[in-house]
Amino acid sequence: MGPILSIDVTRLARNCTDWYPLPDICRLRRCLIADRDGVYDPSTPNGRLLLGLKGAIYELELHTIRSRLTAGLLAKAERGELAVMLPIGLMRDPSYVSLRIPTWPCKGGSVSSSSCSCSCEALPKSCER
Repeated sequence: MGPILSIDVTRLARNCTDWYPLPDICRLRRCLIADRDGVYDPSTPNGRLLLGLKGAIYELELHTIRSRLTAGLLAKAERGELAVMLPIGLMRDPSYVSLRIPTWPCKGGSVSSSSCSCSCEALPKSCER
């Protein structure tokens, strides 16, 4: 069999259930795995060690990215700059304060947001914001 060429194996290696069967199959079929850094033979102990380390490092990288993104969201929330989608019936004013919409124009006339007689499923179809 021929080699498996990859420009960037990090996408595959970020999930161990996708990554670790690949060297096993390549070892059984006597395939090589090649990327930008080199060519690896999964049938040798060195090749398996390097491929295993690459998989572990890339998986750790994914967790690091995820924790940084979460920390950024928490910091934004602490500063009061995190804007999330508001439920139906609420809107933001220009200063990003959440306000209740006083009335919605409905097909049958004006309906108060607190006493809309439309069902939840029919609300987006029959009531316009």
